[in-house]
Amino acid sequence: AQGRGEARHQAHLLGWLPEEIVGEPISSFVWTNDWNRVADVLRANRHAGMDADGVFRVRRRNGAWIWVNATASSVEDAAGHTVRVARIRDVDAETLARIQLERSEERFRAAMQSTPVGMALVTRSGRFLQVNEALCRMVQRTEESLVGGTITSLTHPGDHDVDLEMWNVLHGTRRTSVTREKRLLDGHGKVVWVQQALAAVLDDEGNRTSFVAQFMD
Repeated sequence: AQGRGEARHQAHLLGWLPEEIVGEPISSFVWTNDWNRVADVLRANRHAGMDADGVFRVRRRNGAWIWVNATASSVEDAAGHTVRVARIRDVDAETLARIQLERSEERFRAAMQSTPVGMALVTRSGRFLQVNEALCRMVQRTEESLVGGTITSLTHPGDHDVDLEMWNVLHGTRRTSVTREKRLLDGHGKVVWVQQALAAVLDDEGNRTSFVAQFMD
């Protein structure tokens, strides 16, 4: 059950007239692949005083589908029947942006793992967030031992000034990438000469959130 004012708000959000939407089953507006999940949440929170919420796709009057965040509260009406009051918010833009980011991250991880070049995703301070198998093989170390450590921990002590100079270029200038040659030390203390490239990962505002590091033997 839903108040007329709430119905008008939902009708405005979805493009339907109030008389077109009142009395219709919720399932007729929810994306088929989302309905079972929505129905499960509603069933699990069907008693008075319980709230159910979730993000799913609903159909607008023009046939388009948008992502919404819905919260449904179970309450008792004057006759003692349990009814639901639903509040729906348009989250289409932010949900699509999140999905696009997740997909791009998945593509990046897939590309990073498939390349024969040593690659890593590092923080602004140079700590490893992700590393690929090629880098692990190059330095004879495990992924677990690398993640959380710094790039400089792999660098030959005689080339620490190279690391410092690269970070100064990236943090102190407008440049978004830099490449230098330097020495690494693998897990057995063997020297490995590499060409190391660092490229900034930028957010929508152009801020540097992290860096992609490449190590070419």
